[in-house]
Amino acid sequence: MRKHIGVIAVGAVAVALAASGGGYALAADAAPAAVSIPAGTLHGCVSGSTRVLERVFESNTSGTTCPPGSFLVYWGVTGPKGAPGPSGVVSTAKQQLVTALPPVIETGGSFTARKTLVGTVTLAAGTWLVDADFTATPDANDTGDVFPQLFVYDGPANTDFTNDLFNVGAGALEHLTLTMVVEDDTISSYYSGNSEITVPAGGETLDVYAFGYDSDGGEGSYALNSAVITATHLQTAG
Repeated sequence: MRKHIGVIAVGAVAVALAASGGGYALAADAAPAAVSIPAGTLHGCVSGSTRVLERVFESNTSGTTCPPGSFLVYWGVTGPKGAPGPSGVVSTAKQQLVTALPPVIETGGSFTARKTLVGTVTLAAGTWLVDADFTATPDANDTGDVFPQLFVYDGPANTDFTNDLFNVGAGALEHLTLTMVVEDDTISSYYSGNSEITVPAGGETLDVYAFGYDSDGGEGSYALNSAVITATHLQTAG
């Protein structure tokens, strides 16, 4: 606690008090001394013989004199800013981007031409751990393998991809067959990934895009069954 101590001696008592970060004043008058107590401080009377603190007040207009043989002290209640706390989680929020029928994502071709915006996520300033999780199933009988992906961008994608924060996706979908269609037995594939990002003052909005690569360079499609963004606000040490 920051010490800021004022001292008034009353009567014939002589007082010497050292104060760290503050000061003191002495008065040896026979009558109780008048003193101006700073606002925002506590004050009380200390017995000259027992050194017991008595009559503690918060208001700087109350109890500003002490009985003979004691002295008045006041001290600040606002201390210096403490050291940063340990790192940890401030808050966590999930956002499901697929809220209606699963969209069909066309694959093949360039990202610029084929990307599908599936949603946006707005974050406040700070450090965030952003998790992207999605599930997909084949939607077309394709001769090549289809590799679905989710891209997280800092705002709308630009042509040089410089605001691409991170991508999620690994492994190909099962190939759709007639048996799967008849028996409704398609196999869902699950993908997940994360990245720690720093959001500047004022916050920012992340754009989340679905896309897919085809191993044979042709065109196919897949159904995006779900896409969940989990944003965890972190308190970093230091």
